[in-house]
Amino acid sequence: MSSLGLDENKGPTNFQKIVIVISHFLSSRYDKAHAHVCGIIGAFFEHLENSCEKDTRDLVCEFVSKRQDIPHDLWQQTLGKYIQKLGPQNILQYFPLALLEVDLNDEDYEEKSHSWLLPLLNRFTKVTSIKLFFDHLLPVAQKIRQGLDEKRVRPNTEAARLYEVMYIQIWELFPKFCRFTKEDIHITGELFTITTEMAKQANSQTLKYVFKGLENIIGYILKLPRFSNQEMIRWNNSIQEQANKLSPMLCKTYIMDPNAPKNILNLIRALAFICTKDYLDRIYTKNMEKIIHDKETDKLKGNMLIRTKETNLLVNIVEAMELQDKVYDLTIQFLRTFMNDTTILQKKAYKILSIVMGKVHPSFLLNLFALMQEFKNTSQHAKSTRLLCIETLFEKINFNEQAVEDILVMVQEFLPEILLSMKETNHKTRKTATDLIDSLVKKFTDKGMVEDFISLVWLLCDFFLL
Repeated sequence: MSSLGLDENKGPTNFQKIVIVISHFLSSRYDKAHAHVCGIIGAFFEHLENSCEKDTRDLVCEFVSKRQDIPHDLWQQTLGKYIQKLGPQNILQYFPLALLEVDLNDEDYEEKSHSWLLPLLNRFTKVTSIKLFFDHLLPVAQKIRQGLDEKRVRPNTEAARLYEVMYIQIWELFPKFCRFTKEDIHITGELFTITTEMAKQANSQTLKYVFKGLENIIGYILKLPRFSNQEMIRWNNSIQEQANKLSPMLCKTYIMDPNAPKNILNLIRALAFICTKDYLDRIYTKNMEKIIHDKETDKLKGNMLIRTKETNLLVNIVEAMELQDKVYDLTIQFLRTFMNDTTILQKKAYKILSIVMGKVHPSFLLNLFALMQEFKNTSQHAKSTRLLCIETLFEKINFNEQAVEDILVMVQEFLPEILLSMKETNHKTRKTATDLIDSLVKKFTDKGMVEDFISLVWLLCDFFLL
């Protein structure tokens, strides 16, 4: 320590002494050894724990101050290791964003405003707390948006474009700030309000990040344990009500706006698991009856684009539904109407069927098998989806409980179709067929019936050769 010109008594612990030694490598005498210095500091950052934050703050700040001296990518990668290990919370606290507080014309704007943080966080932030976004990033985004909307910055100027870029960069971070816990339930109201308000705007580039972030958050919400206390019951009712309001607006946006973000359907699917049963039954029934009616009255061709989108909505909410009584009967009617269709709706029907097969009680499988026996004419674009239905059927069947005769009947029914699909020009269809054969071999092997399966295959091969 003394050889480095450092006071050995300055750091009372061994860890603090290590920090002092590493800090010394940032002095000017090591300016020509940046790669080695950053290698040492990066390795040190990778082994930190949260308890080290206080002792390493000065080191981190000093390293950041060398941003202009160290090659940019090397500097980013080194500081990125700190963010990946401890998260972005410390960096956001040490270097709060001041995007509006500093004059854009200031030659040191990037340094003083800490705008360099945005691409750094985007590159290195792993999944982290939603609270950090609400505390450090959302207020900045809202200020920028307010300034642009109120025309405090002259429209169509370089300044307006720069602020717009930074606004988008902040929202680009949102999907990564999505870890949601029970302690965050108080922000769900604001979260849904923000999403609703932004969905009314035209900036689809920002919306795709908002939608992805909310979709990720809903994934965490669905994993929360169900507590029976009054606070959680009120929160659950509140979030269902908010989902019921947001979902129809998103559905309308998807159907009517050709520029809607492509991931809007993913958010609609996620929301379906929060919405109330009554709402889902109502929207599902309404859209399905409308599509069936157009088919029966020969109006489908004129409304094909809209009806295809409505069918996509059905595909994305059916997984969250209970499919009981009238809803199940209506679904079977829809399948019977479109499984023999020659349009893209045949493929959509098979997608719905594959989801239904995965949801229903095994006692319904023989009825769905009979439905697939009844409708065999499949257009080229629907073949791989029909194979997925066959795959789902065999996955759902319990080979240990189902009668051997029933299993063999199903295999005999579908095996010719599967084997012929292995010769299709469509790669996806061939792969699905090959995977299905592999799955059947495994199932028959586990049941001790692999010889029966091979015999069936050889029998069919002989038939094809004839």
